[in-house]
Amino acid sequence: MSELLILSVSELNTRAKLALESQFAQVAVSGEISNLVQASSGHYYFSLKDTKAQIRCAFFSGQQRKLTIGLRNGQEIIATGKISLYEPRGDYQLIISQIQDKGLGLLYQQFIELKNKLAQMGLFDENHKKPIPSFPEHLAIITSSKGAALHDIMTTIHRRFPIVKTTLFPSEVQGATAHIQLIAALKKAQADNSIDCIILARGGGSLEDLWAFNHEELAMEIANCPTPIISGIGHETDFTIADFVADYRAATPTAAAEKATPNQKDLLLHLKQWQSRLIYLMNQSLANKQKTLTWLLLRFASPDKILAQPWQRFDFANRLLKDLCMQKNTALSHRLALLQKRLDKERPSNRLNLNQQRLQHMHQQLLQSLNRHLDNKRFQLKILSQTLQTLGPQATLQRGYAIAMQNNKVLTKANDAVIGNEIQIILSQGKVISITKEIIDG
Repeated sequence: MSELLILSVSELNTRAKLALESQFAQVAVSGEISNLVQASSGHYYFSLKDTKAQIRCAFFSGQQRKLTIGLRNGQEIIATGKISLYEPRGDYQLIISQIQDKGLGLLYQQFIELKNKLAQMGLFDENHKKPIPSFPEHLAIITSSKGAALHDIMTTIHRRFPIVKTTLFPSEVQGATAHIQLIAALKKAQADNSIDCIILARGGGSLEDLWAFNHEELAMEIANCPTPIISGIGHETDFTIADFVADYRAATPTAAAEKATPNQKDLLLHLKQWQSRLIYLMNQSLANKQKTLTWLLLRFASPDKILAQPWQRFDFANRLLKDLCMQKNTALSHRLALLQKRLDKERPSNRLNLNQQRLQHMHQQLLQSLNRHLDNKRFQLKILSQTLQTLGPQATLQRGYAIAMQNNKVLTKANDAVIGNEIQIILSQGKVISITKEIIDG
């Protein structure tokens, strides 16, 4: 027998490592995670086992950018990588490059691929979302007619906003053809122009149970629907493609109904607040109008005061016009003097005569314009004075009316008078003093 080659431990481990890495350069292994540990460096270390054996695994942080699922003990996965050997300890291990959830498998991969595709198309962008109406008149509900989701939705709507009209468009929400029925129900809801908002909902379930809401055809129908859509699919942790495309994603069917309807209790509270506000504003407006009316009556009682202001404005305008004329004449005189100096130097007799004629013409036009303006203002003032005198209290008294006053206040009602007090009756000429003996309410 030939003599055996004697190897050191390190040499043996090195040769074993090379043999393993060359024989198992790329391998996929399925099993259950156990003894999961994440180091401070971010690397994962765990064992992958089945009913008969286990293997140590290392999943380094540099490879984790491809990881689309969370890792936990007891999770069934498919790990892809290479077999190696950690020489210092002689540990045989799997160096993982990719992990896939065995329970989801192909369905989950299809979900991720479709999600990425639609995201690149911009269907998830906020500017693609339509606003949800605050006060809908007609809601469409697309769900199973037999599921608990419909009961939760209707109970919530009747509690929050019972006056809204609801129409059920029943559809299967699970199964191979469920997405076709969902698309047909959406088309029917879109055909009704009275519908303000659509609720697309079902109860919770596994990825396979919710798969009808992960079809590209349904996603495109939701994206192209002109009516706002609220999705309420599954539980809070469940996400489907329909949730991402919908205009609003609610965590549950109940939450979808709450988003679609206002709370009638809040509305009644707001109405009461607005009613109180309107009453306050009306009272304030009436009080202000009453003050304005009183002020106008006091002011209208003295036509001389009313006429005084137009006269003052007229005097001011007259002075202003005179000042403007003086300024204009001064400016023209100054300009004429400058021109005269220039003419004295150049001696252009023909241009001098022409400028003098223009100056005289401008002076005449200015005087004519001033006279016309003054005549117009005097005429307007005369008309205003005649109108005020016609509408004034004195003219009213001359037509046979009288003003009754008691305690320096004008009496407008018999009940305002006090028996035994003096009453001044103002006539067009003079006053009459009388004593109140009896009040007869007209």
